[in-house]
Amino acid sequence: MDVGNCISAPKLLNGLSMTSIGRSLIIYGGYMKDDGRLGGGLLSYDTISGIWREYKTYHYTDEYFYFASIIANGNLVYIFGGTDLEDYHPYTNSLVSYDFRNGTLQTLFHETHDCDENTPPPMSNSCIFYHNTCIYVLGGIYDDVHVNTMYKFCLSTSTWSLVPQNGQKPLLTGNTFGTIFNNRFYLFGDSSVTGPNGFRDAMIFDFSTNTWTIMKTSSKIEQYPEDRIEESFAFSSNLGYLVGGKKADTIYTDIWRIDLETLEWVKLEYSTHTGLDISCTSIVDNCYLFSAEGCDYDSGLLKVFERFTIQPPTLYQLSLESLKRSPNLGINGISLPPSIMDELNLNAKDSSSK
Repeated sequence: MDVGNCISAPKLLNGLSMTSIGRSLIIYGGYMKDDGRLGGGLLSYDTISGIWREYKTYHYTDEYFYFASIIANGNLVYIFGGTDLEDYHPYTNSLVSYDFRNGTLQTLFHETHDCDENTPPPMSNSCIFYHNTCIYVLGGIYDDVHVNTMYKFCLSTSTWSLVPQNGQKPLLTGNTFGTIFNNRFYLFGDSSVTGPNGFRDAMIFDFSTNTWTIMKTSSKIEQYPEDRIEESFAFSSNLGYLVGGKKADTIYTDIWRIDLETLEWVKLEYSTHTGLDISCTSIVDNCYLFSAEGCDYDSGLLKVFERFTIQPPTLYQLSLESLKRSPNLGINGISLPPSIMDELNLNAKDSSSK
């Protein structure tokens, strides 16, 4: 990723969505620059080189949005909805894509408030996912009310349609997350999705019948995550990771893993920093779980950007990380193969965002 401007690490991240492409975290939302000015839009963070980049991906309204929803597929990131937290333009239902190979922004669907039953209204905090050349949008906040409708946008025809939902529909009253596994959609988050003791059940949507089913989860030691809100989930292959959340005056720091094959929960041995809300999480290269945490209410600033190893990294990844930490990198870097220099961003030059 050599398109975009290099920037200093932001001091504050707020209203975020996060995903990953390759070894880079892709972050969309609002942030505070190192000079104290506010900014917003699309950022990337190279998890090996430590380089932050900013991309101009403004919607056609020339605004950026908090609490938008993003998903990555290949080198493309799709961004749907969001709010600017102001009265001028409170919500949007625009859908855009950004191609990290060439820095191309494409508006797939322009915002409209003239919505029929097949078009999602302007809203924020939706759960979106990619499946069979379509972008699906589930739930969200519309006119300050949580909705549980599902829409899909066909990328080949550029049209929206309402997706029928048979069976017991989930109760969507907070942040929800999900992933595609074995041609079915697994929904997690906000324990009201399935009711009290919500993490003892999993809600699964079968695309062949458009039907929701509830399946029991398991634990070898009968230990399950406690009900909570404002938690975060990240997914990799057949595994999902639950991080943090809160309930009343309790802020959770635990990390759990669920196997989508067996629906078995396991509590991991490490935890996040105490006393901070989780903004969002994502998995990089199938081996690192990143959490952007904030904020510290005493200062209002981002305090923690944590990394957890969830699978052993490859020898190549370890070699790149070792090279990056080397104090002689600047001296000896010129003797490295060009491909390695590119991986470490030693050839990178700042470029104007397009």
